[in-house]
Amino acid sequence: MIDIIVNVSEINDDFFKSLFSIGIQSIKDKINVILVYNSSLKIKGKIDKFEKLFKIDYIEYDGSLKKGEIYKLGFEKSKSDYFMFLDSPDVIYDYYSVESLYNNIVDSDLCYVTSENFYMNDESFVNSFNYIYSKLFSRKVIKDNKIKFIETDAYSDYFYVLACNLVCNNNVINSDIYVCKHDFFDNSFISIDYLEDYVFGVDYVASLLSTKSLNSQVSTLLFKNLNDIYLLYNDVDDLEVREDIIKKTLSIYRKYMEYNKYSDEENEKNIFNNNFYKNIPKVSFFEFLNLYKKYL
Repeated sequence: MIDIIVNVSEINDDFFKSLFSIGIQSIKDKINVILVYNSSLKIKGKIDKFEKLFKIDYIEYDGSLKKGEIYKLGFEKSKSDYFMFLDSPDVIYDYYSVESLYNNIVDSDLCYVTSENFYMNDESFVNSFNYIYSKLFSRKVIKDNKIKFIETDAYSDYFYVLACNLVCNNNVINSDIYVCKHDFFDNSFISIDYLEDYVFGVDYVASLLSTKSLNSQVSTLLFKNLNDIYLLYNDVDDLEVREDIIKKTLSIYRKYMEYNKYSDEENEKNIFNNNFYKNIPKVSFFEFLNLYKKYL
């Protein structure tokens, strides 16, 4: 069986589209849906027609929870051998998407496939980029490796996937399958408002890894994180904000220097030859690395 854990933010057309995209799956008889939502939404009784298509479990919470805490709640309720996460604005791409994931993961630890992303440009959605991100997880692998969601508002799912990607040994990447459509309202990845969440996520992922057995992966990961932050840094004009970015992310740079046994050129090559990062914008790292050195 497969549990699809849905983080429900609103009862609107997007939420119903998400449920409908699950209901048309070719293996919907193998799917359990777990809805995690604030009790104020009062979902029960509003989606009776979907209960005829697949089994639904309801998890209500009171007050305000961070996104990582919501995912954690859903995982704790989940009991199937395999599970995936969905935010209510997202839709599963086509009829065979979940079946394709399932067929790929049976003999693997983790399955990645292509996700299609959109961002708002003026009044229309623009296809921004495709990247290897949507995924199906094995419960046994997650428990054996003690992987958990970081309890932050932002990036919790991103660093969960990175943790799995670096810790698991037998991953499947199939770039020919689309699974989800995600809606973004801008084309940036890191937000200055959530920079601390991002740094916290990097610290968590790095803490899972052994410097001896996974040195190259750690080095590549941290180098990639510095690249992400460089893009944010270049978008900021305020000098005080720029300095704040450097200070908040010094821990990533220190870890990079600790783990790194490769030249910057080698790490750059490792990142951009890796399918997981293949569509990340490439920038010049060396000016940014020199900036960090000034604060050490």
